[in-house]
Amino acid sequence: MTNNRRDFIKKTTAGSLALTLGGLTFPAMANARILGANDHINCAVIGVRSRAKAHVRAIHANTNAKILYNCDVDDVIIEEHNIWCQKTIGYVPKVEKDFRKILEDKDVDAVFIATPEHWHAPMAIMAMQAGKHVYIEKPCSHNPHENDLLVAAQNKYGKKVQMGNQQRSAQTSIQGIKDIRAGEIGEVYKGEAYYSNNRGSIGKGKEITVPKTLDWDLWQGPAPREAYRDNIHPYNWHWFKTWGTGEMHNNGTHEVDICRWALGVDLPESVTSFGGKHTFDGEGYFNYDAQAFFGAVGTGITPAMVVQHIGLGSQYLATHTDNTGTPFDGAKNYKLHVPANVPVKDFWSVLIYDAASRSMLKQSQPFPAIDSYSDLNKNEDGSIDLYFGPTAPQGKESNWIETVPNKGFLVEVRLYGALQPYFDRTWKINDVEKID
Repeated sequence: MTNNRRDFIKKTTAGSLALTLGGLTFPAMANARILGANDHINCAVIGVRSRAKAHVRAIHANTNAKILYNCDVDDVIIEEHNIWCQKTIGYVPKVEKDFRKILEDKDVDAVFIATPEHWHAPMAIMAMQAGKHVYIEKPCSHNPHENDLLVAAQNKYGKKVQMGNQQRSAQTSIQGIKDIRAGEIGEVYKGEAYYSNNRGSIGKGKEITVPKTLDWDLWQGPAPREAYRDNIHPYNWHWFKTWGTGEMHNNGTHEVDICRWALGVDLPESVTSFGGKHTFDGEGYFNYDAQAFFGAVGTGITPAMVVQHIGLGSQYLATHTDNTGTPFDGAKNYKLHVPANVPVKDFWSVLIYDAASRSMLKQSQPFPAIDSYSDLNKNEDGSIDLYFGPTAPQGKESNWIETVPNKGFLVEVRLYGALQPYFDRTWKINDVEKID
């Protein structure tokens, strides 16, 4: 995301009407015509099973807006939604199964997209090409490259585009951010976001005949073709890489966004993410049922945070890959070169974690860690080489942390009382090097 895109989103969000219904604020895209306009803003809602209900309520609450179309590839979902619309807003919009026909309708001013995630960016770009403004549910894309394509399309076609990170419109969130920035809880240097959901099993899934009510080809759209299975539609596509982005972007998007907002930081320069399938291992989904994500606004191996408290507290740097970007393999051997004169007031330490469980790696040593108080072999210049692997290098046993074959692992460096060279980046730790 570029600063231009950030400015654009801020501007469109700041211009939104002060109307929040079901977690959705009616987007700024229609403001120019709504305020003082005599005609209606004609909207189409695409993907109507769940989030569309909030879209419909918000659009209907504005007297200058009208829902012209409901669109979904599943006839069963459409029928349920039509009944709901009649009861909730007093009319049933026109129904269209193929969104492309809606884009051809010149009377449609804006589209609201609440489809599976693999359709988000392509559909939004096609809508802008057709002259429509776009409100798009989070995440706005299925992968980072599509973000750039969305920004390029908005710049080319000049249409309003707003992503549904609607917590920024919640009065509770707005007040909380104001209080944080006013110093109500002191100086804030770190943000942690959590989302937990005790979801049940989705099963391994078996191939079945596509329901006659579902246009499976259009549902898949720009995604690679797969056989229809009984554990994908209408919701569990979230957990398959072909169509979804897992819980990290299903709900984690909102939580991480609030942290970034509160801290006033831009996108991280580096990211470490690791997780595992602990509860329903062996099922046919791709995405992890537990996942951790660390973002860094700085350099190093991968700092989890950057805190300007000179000589106080602790700093964490972590990586799950070597200097080539390859994930660590517990059966291989690695070396980490720690330069002399590490800029810390107190001490530094290096720990090994199990990449799947996030707990310290279970192996034969009393503790999978080394610190600067340890009796270590030093190089002539005072630097230290640390080793990670299933067997200790000869003569370097004191500098070695054992790893476990068939186990991925995470290397974490902790600086206790980091000094100025760490914060201004005139010092940084080296990358981990694979040595065999």
